[in-house]
Amino acid sequence: MKLPTPLIILLTVLITLAGCGANNESSSNKNMEMAHPESINGIAPDAKQETTASRNNTDGNKEQSPLLTNRKLIKNAVLSIETTNFDESIKILDTSIKKFNGYIEASNITGTPVHEEYSKAIRSASYTIRIPASSLDQYLSDAGDIGNILSKTINTDDVTNQYFDTEARITSLKIQEQRLLELLKQTGTLKDIIELEKELSSVRYEIETLTTTLQRYDSLVEYSTIHLTLVEVASLTDTSQPNTVSERITHTFKSNINGIWNWIKNATVFFIGNSPILLLICGIITAGILIIRKLIKKQKNNNISG
Repeated sequence: MKLPTPLIILLTVLITLAGCGANNESSSNKNMEMAHPESINGIAPDAKQETTASRNNTDGNKEQSPLLTNRKLIKNAVLSIETTNFDESIKILDTSIKKFNGYIEASNITGTPVHEEYSKAIRSASYTIRIPASSLDQYLSDAGDIGNILSKTINTDDVTNQYFDTEARITSLKIQEQRLLELLKQTGTLKDIIELEKELSSVRYEIETLTTTLQRYDSLVEYSTIHLTLVEVASLTDTSQPNTVSERITHTFKSNINGIWNWIKNATVFFIGNSPILLLICGIITAGILIIRKLIKKQKNNNISG
């Protein structure tokens, strides 16, 4: 049976409104059930309380709401690590990733090997690692095997509401898609077919977009992301904090001694390493001073003779 064009358009609008209305009605019913559970089941408030109390005692382990039992948590971590053995740390890092069934999403290694404390040509590596969320805590606990951990940050993002809202929206759109397909089978005019296919294309595009969003959520929830930075150093940083006054004095004294010793070594290397240039500069300066003195002396003699 062919339907007239105005009726087709009217039915399309009604289908869209019905889909939105169904979601609102479902939310309203849930709110009414939460606000007045006794009116729904037809049980008086006092009797309802007794029934609920006894049910809680007998069925205390009943299944809870999906929002409480199936939360969607995205966990990420940031690690900053230093090491004196860069190559060995890279091997340990790769092994640990495989151990926890993770993978490297991105990596970058720069620099050349460090040989002395004064050297600025150090190597560093930055990694973006994906580890199963269930193994994140254990992986972070073992991260000390890679090197000296300078900082560790863990972030958790709860996307439960966004996830289930997106899921509900997809369900509503699929119902709308089926109704549009049924209307498309009933119509016969070209104009009606074009209008329905246009609306159907829009609905399907939104379904695909929301489905991609759900898949992205699933990936982020299932696999945690770790941003790891590894830096090569000549000596490790002492991250322990002194507690007593004597420990603080000892820590400060050692730091100053190390600083002075490093300065002496760096100065020695600088002067010996640059001695040819320094000698040349000293020679030029000495020659200049002698020439200036000679000119000044000559000028004085001329003034006296004149």
